[in-house]
Amino acid sequence: TSQLSVTTLYQLLELHGKTTNTMVVEWVIDRCYTKSVRFSDRCFTALAKTFIEVANDYPCDLPSVLTLTLTNVGSPRMHVHELALRLMVVLCKGHLSESQPTTSQQSNGISSSDDVAYIISLASNYSKSQMMLSEYLARRRPDLTMAMFSEITTRILTANSCSRGTLFMILLPWIHNIELTDPSLPKGMHGHDIALNEEQGNAFLQGLGWGSVQSTELILNNLFYLTA
Repeated sequence: TSQLSVTTLYQLLELHGKTTNTMVVEWVIDRCYTKSVRFSDRCFTALAKTFIEVANDYPCDLPSVLTLTLTNVGSPRMHVHELALRLMVVLCKGHLSESQPTTSQQSNGISSSDDVAYIISLASNYSKSQMMLSEYLARRRPDLTMAMFSEITTRILTANSCSRGTLFMILLPWIHNIELTDPSLPKGMHGHDIALNEEQGNAFLQGLGWGSVQSTELILNNLFYLTA
């Protein structure tokens, strides 16, 4: 029964890949956060199998799939943990490298093979792999910070208690990428003359980071809503 349900869902996802309708993928991802462990594992297995086998030919909302994969990388069920790592390797070889800005590729000197090597090194350390991988990706792809923040906080609102705790954990490294600003302060008092790096404040970005009024409002509004 378990294998039949996974196969059926996989076939639905495979058919969906030939259309522009995202309803099926969104339904599967939502169930991975909101349903029981057994049900969500089956949904993730079908989704991961689809991306692994179809690879770059499958339409991908990168923040959604990346967040779900990070959530499952730390699964205590070894088959789910290993499947999530395999999916992360596929994402790094394909969607992550393809969507990376050229300037970022040139400046950080890290290739997709380096990403894969790091992911493989986490295979036997599932208890810490979520936080380590989320931190690694936040450093590697700071340009995804706002999209990842929006995706994770959106999922927190509907996720079950177990998934919610995991989502808060993987959110932390991305928050470190963000510099909040106060538009009411006089110009020059935001600390913009201070270079942000690992030695100063544990920020992963050089310079201003995402120090804009828009990003500040997004962060604060989401956090206030989540903690209200």
